[in-house]
Amino acid sequence: MIVSFRPHTLSYQITTEGYEDDNGDFHPGETSFAGEIPCRCEPNGGKAEVIVFDDGTTSVYRYIIYMDRDCKEFKRDELVRVYRKDGSVLVEAKVLGFQKGQLNARIWV
Repeated sequence: MIVSFRPHTLSYQITTEGYEDDNGDFHPGETSFAGEIPCRCEPNGGKAEVIVFDDGTTSVYRYIIYMDRDCKEFKRDELVRVYRKDGSVLVEAKVLGFQKGQLNARIWV
């Protein structure tokens, strides 16, 4: 059996700003998901585990997502979506916290 270290894919929501064209017509901004970051998404396991972040805030998280250390920086409340290999959505949630460690990066959602 082959074990995949990063069996899932993470995408993040991007939003384009609305604008007014030369005719004075307003075009609203749009949101979409971008990125295909390899990751591993693990559930909290039903326990009410609380994480304390560097800024002193605490949150009960549902999932922790592991990625390679060289991934983009994620901000609190940024919307992320994790996909299974078959393309179905495993979880869609806002980032509660993000941290780059010595070996990997982690997102708590």
